[in-house]
Amino acid sequence: SVFLLTDTSLGASNGNIQSASVQVNLTNQNPDYARPGEPVELTVSVQNVGNSDLKDISVTVNPEYPFSKISGENLVKEVSYLNARQDDDDAAVLKFRLMTDANASAGTYDIDITTTAKESGSSSNTITTTKTIQLEVKGKEYAQVVTISKANIDIAKEEPLEFIVTNTGT
Repeated sequence: SVFLLTDTSLGASNGNIQSASVQVNLTNQNPDYARPGEPVELTVSVQNVGNSDLKDISVTVNPEYPFSKISGENLVKEVSYLNARQDDDDAAVLKFRLMTDANASAGTYDIDITTTAKESGSSSNTITTTKTIQLEVKGKEYAQVVTISKANIDIAKEEPLEFIVTNTGT
């Protein structure tokens, strides 16, 4: 899940080309598959791979069904500054938590992540882009014991027991 955010513009005073480029990756998802009725945590890395320093970086997760905002959790995270030409070790790491709808069907769903940033310097161009990531929802696995073959068991006597187990999940 990689995208490049690029803005190339001519500087008015010196004619030099300035390039700003932000790379956003979904680096982790916990749990690995979203489950109906449970939260999912996304870890996103934000990295400036361009030639211009960036400031006032804002990263917004825009959840759509079956994902929604969790009360008290922020869907917008801010990074004040990212130096130019970063490598992986310099990336800002942000975490977002979303709720998965209890009635969600298993499948793959899109979530948009919008990033805005300003070039540091006299031009202060604002760059905005949207990256779509995909999250997989797996059904819940629930097993339920429906019946047991005997109601009474004699002490110190070995007896066979039969359990009937039914999948009551999705």
